[in-house]
Amino acid sequence: MPNTNIVFSTNFAITTNTSFGQNVGIVAMTKVVNRHVVATGAAFLIIAGIFPKFGALISLMPASVLGGASVMMFAMIAVSGIKLITSEELTNRNSTIVALSLGVGVGLSLVPGVLANMPESIQLIFGDSGLVLVALIAVILNIILPKEERIIETSAKLNNQVS
Repeated sequence: MPNTNIVFSTNFAITTNTSFGQNVGIVAMTKVVNRHVVATGAAFLIIAGIFPKFGALISLMPASVLGGASVMMFAMIAVSGIKLITSEELTNRNSTIVALSLGVGVGLSLVPGVLANMPESIQLIFGDSGLVLVALIAVILNIILPKEERIIETSAKLNNQVS
């Protein structure tokens, strides 16, 4: 369905539709996955866009309320990521991959000028957030680090049973 939406929107010179991580946090927080609720939210946004007075009324929401909701939403996104990581057994190999990836990611975000002496092309590819570099490190470590012995033995046994 998302690909159909992208083709449809580009044919009418509309920017492509994307889903954001905030949706994961909102669904995890509210447990509401109903298209009628989404349609109601869309109606509110359309009304706020058409009628500036209604939009101004919504903008009166205190910053502390918006901040609290944002903190909760992004924390739920983090918890969803942790659940995804721990869905596999955390062996020494998996722990090393996660630790190095997270360490590099946190380091890049805390020291923004770390790539300043690198060529411009490297700075452009890896950007300010370091997300590309972290994903690349995780993939490379997953390829390079040896698999656990018992996993190799189990897959060898399965291959022998199949043949």
